[in-house]
Amino acid sequence: MGDWINRVKGGVKGGEEAAHRKHIDPHVVDWIMAMLRSRTVETGSGCHQVAARVTQGCPQGGVLSPLRWSLVVDELLVELSDHGMTAGGYADDLAIMVRGKYDDVLSSCLQASLNRTWNWCQKVGLTINPSKSTIIPFRRRRNLNLNPITLNGCVIEFKKEVKYLGLLLDSKLTWNAHIQYICQKATKTLWICKKMVGRMWGLKPHISAWIYTSVVKPIITYGCLVWWNKTTQVTASKQLQKVQRLACLTVTGAFKTCPTMAIEALLGWEPLCINITRITAQQVLTASLEKALKPGNLTGHPSLLKRFSDTPIEVGHHELTKKEPLLNNSFEVEIPTREDWAQNHVNLGDQESIWFTDGSKTESGCGLGIYGPNTRISLPLGPDTSVFQTEIMAVTHCVTECRKYLATNTRLNHNTALNGLADSSPVTLIWVPGHTNIEGNNICDSLAKEAARTPFTGLLPIGSLTKNQVREMLKTKADSEFRRLWLRKDGLRKAKMFIAPDGKWSKQALSLNKNQLRTLVALLTGHGAFNSHVHRLGLSDNVNCRYCKQETEDNIHILCSCPAIQDKRRRFLGRDTCPPSSIKQSKVVAILAFARSIELEL
Repeated sequence: MGDWINRVKGGVKGGEEAAHRKHIDPHVVDWIMAMLRSRTVETGSGCHQVAARVTQGCPQGGVLSPLRWSLVVDELLVELSDHGMTAGGYADDLAIMVRGKYDDVLSSCLQASLNRTWNWCQKVGLTINPSKSTIIPFRRRRNLNLNPITLNGCVIEFKKEVKYLGLLLDSKLTWNAHIQYICQKATKTLWICKKMVGRMWGLKPHISAWIYTSVVKPIITYGCLVWWNKTTQVTASKQLQKVQRLACLTVTGAFKTCPTMAIEALLGWEPLCINITRITAQQVLTASLEKALKPGNLTGHPSLLKRFSDTPIEVGHHELTKKEPLLNNSFEVEIPTREDWAQNHVNLGDQESIWFTDGSKTESGCGLGIYGPNTRISLPLGPDTSVFQTEIMAVTHCVTECRKYLATNTRLNHNTALNGLADSSPVTLIWVPGHTNIEGNNICDSLAKEAARTPFTGLLPIGSLTKNQVREMLKTKADSEFRRLWLRKDGLRKAKMFIAPDGKWSKQALSLNKNQLRTLVALLTGHGAFNSHVHRLGLSDNVNCRYCKQETEDNIHILCSCPAIQDKRRRFLGRDTCPPSSIKQSKVVAILAFARSIELEL
């Protein structure tokens, strides 16, 4: 594997020739060349200024620079490909890949690739720095006897690890080095943020949470599409979870003994291993929609889909995911106002040519209805169809029924159905307002609702899944996985009485200030300055309640049953004695007001 680290852009001459080869308009090429040849750069110190004319290369950060470089390097990629060599480029990072069984053959193929690359660079006026180029062999066998590989007379170093496009690749693709690298980088970023945050002061919790989710977490999840399966290993999962634990303590200011999963459930954060798997599944399924993969053709990620077993695999591309404007069509579109319908200003024409369509989506499912001459159709569509899709499917099925009625049999797809019908007879698409006592529309609405209530039989989804549906579906599955882990987690006895991983507390918790959130976490998890907890840490001999002086003081006793503060409990929480289920239904402001009224310092 060769890596272009030297980021020298193509010369003006090479860029001009490449532009002409790609048949770019000569006037545009002349304009770009004139801009490049007439540039000046300036630098100065104090009152002294120096200017110089630049005659080659592209400006750093220029809008045209990536395009010009792509025009130049495309020739190299094509040349390598034509000679049976595999190469890929991203900007000015080039990777040459050679596969083989025998060491001598591998060495000769790799050397030939580098020689061809060097010769091309000489032709277009580019250079490669051999000291910044790397070869890394990906292998399982222990011994590898490759011949020395040279570039312009310099021997290129073999390495066991290389950083390419932000990913740290090791020779066995274990991803251990990459996991360690991103955890260190994310931790350093968090520690920089912690300089602005203390246990009792600093940034507001919602700002700290935003920094973690928007700045730190992308560092961790970058490129997870290729290494997500590493999170199934216990060691890697613990390394990643340490980063999220640090973020949890930073945001809440909680005791260091507070369980990570309890804070995650309170803040509505999934464990990182679940979050990374969800992001990867979303990328894979969204790509299958965008790239029109055939149903089930999600090769390379079978274990991913097995882990998210509730995810429908058949999510092939479908025209119904596209909301295209009705432009340049053979049919007419009319959108009368409600007043026009109320005053009978809408002329529907011959009753034999009027067809009504409607789509319905309810909690039990989706369905479409079609009402026309001698036609009543009620068709269930399953639970995963959007309202937009039900409406479009209704129109599409209606076109089919119209063709049957007109005794014409032409197979049409969803985009050309109305246009195809309009080619044989005039078609007008008219919007009909709901709940306006239009008989045909009311009948069609009833048919659609009846279809939505009818159980669907067949393969799902009947239509395609939109990006939002994929996102919501995976979020639901991730929440279910989090609840499963929560229930199976040992310990957390006190936290489980008041907290559930349902996101109920997250919005209220992040709206608090630092002191309030710290108090809330202590009250709900039991990890605060309660006498029993302080005694467990070996910092005190007293475990009795500070109010009633009789029973053991912990969060359950304070929130639910302490008789000395039952008047305050009745005032703020509604009852003298509150079961944990009642505390779960209470509002955060009421719980904090109760703690403030009894002057509870945690």
